[in-house]
Amino acid sequence: MQHQALILATAVLLASPVFAAETEPAPTQSVRPSPGWQTAPGNVGEWADRCTDPTVNGWGFKDPKNFPKLVKLFSDPAIYLEFAKRMLDPVSCSRIVGQMLDPATAKNYLEWTDPAIFTKWSQALADSDFYTATLKPLSDPATLMRWATLPIDQRT
Repeated sequence: MQHQALILATAVLLASPVFAAETEPAPTQSVRPSPGWQTAPGNVGEWADRCTDPTVNGWGFKDPKNFPKLVKLFSDPAIYLEFAKRMLDPVSCSRIVGQMLDPATAKNYLEWTDPAIFTKWSQALADSDFYTATLKPLSDPATLMRWATLPIDQRT
């Protein structure tokens, strides 16, 4: 396990701009904008894209206001069906592994060291409205019905 972590850390370091031969992207590469924390994707496919992109997938934990959205997303069985479909797609798997070497991935996770994030979470954990907003999707009868009808759902 430590050997794999060492290899991954070395690969991330070597992929960083410090060791890169050219610092600017080639003209043929498309630079995709990072989705904002406040913009919610429109469908399950877009949510799955955000959750499987290691350069931006920490958004739900960086601000307590985003966490109830994440709980609502993962209380719906449709996201798990989308993840299962993507696990069978070799292009999707190679895209995720390739993005692990992107320097933006390290930046995404290093942003969690910001003390302001811990301050926001401390304040949210002392607020009863945060708990209400987080637990609301889990107690919704429509959510429970989607889980109950999952065996007969055509997507399954």
